[in-house]
Amino acid sequence: MSGWEYETTLPRAALALATGTVAGALLVTLAMLPLRDLAYFVTFGLPVAATMFIYAAFFWAAGLALVAPVPWALLHHCRWRSWPSAMTLGVVLTFIVTFGMFTHWFGLDVPAGLVAASDSGGRTVIDGRLTAHGWFAGFQLALFCSAAGALVGLVVWRTAYRRVSH
Repeated sequence: MSGWEYETTLPRAALALATGTVAGALLVTLAMLPLRDLAYFVTFGLPVAATMFIYAAFFWAAGLALVAPVPWALLHHCRWRSWPSAMTLGVVLTFIVTFGMFTHWFGLDVPAGLVAASDSGGRTVIDGRLTAHGWFAGFQLALFCSAAGALVGLVVWRTAYRRVSH
């Protein structure tokens, strides 16, 4: 054993949730922005970016405050306090939540009035049921968002934990 452990405090954990929220919202905003040229961005991009950031921050804050604390506490209790553990938790939780949200909670909560829906790749819902394309589109988006989850996990870990000798 290396003789080093990682510890955190409640204030650092709270700060970590805040920095994770900002990091996640920033990553989503940057990934979604249409950066065509500077004039277009200044005219249309800044208001859109601000709206995206606020919307994304809400979801990251909700996820970090409502979904992450129990698994994080479990990893902390089991002494899995390394950055790979934090990044893995970020990937797994982000994938599950994103895939669930975009597949209407895994097909269990398709709105009654949603008879059909499509995206640019084809039909995602037919007769109130997700199509194979709908499942695949949700999977692709969840996979993409999981990369952001990994980075948010790293930011949360770096903010929350400090190395101490034991």
